[in-house]
Amino acid sequence: MSASLVAEARAVCTGIALLVIARDMGEPRAMFRTIAVALLVLAVPLNRASAASKYRNCASLNIDYPNGVGRPGAADQVKGGSTPVTSFVIDGALYKSLPKTLDRDRDGIACEKI
Repeated sequence: MSASLVAEARAVCTGIALLVIARDMGEPRAMFRTIAVALLVLAVPLNRASAASKYRNCASLNIDYPNGVGRPGAADQVKGGSTPVTSFVIDGALYKSLPKTLDRDRDGIACEKI
C-alpha cells in the first residue's frame, strides 16, 4: 500500500473516531453533521498536498510507486524497440500535484520504470 493511501486511510479513521466521540458526548445532530462534512472536505486535499511535497524527485516517488504514476488515459512513449511501461499507477490527482519535471518526456506518466 502506498504512503499516500496510508495517509488518507489514517485521516478517514481519525475523522470517524472524532465523529463517534462527538456523538457519544451528546452533541446536537447539527453539530454532528457539521463536523462530519468538515472532516471529509478537509482530509483528502490535505493528504494530497503533503504527498506532492513528499515526491520532489523520481527516487522518492519510485519508493512508493516503483513503475511511476500516470494520469488517466496516459500511454508510455518509447523510442526504438523498447517495451512500454504499462504497470504504472493511474492517479490523476497525484499526477497533477507532482512537479512537471518528473514527467520528462511529457507522456502523462511521471517517473516510469520497467
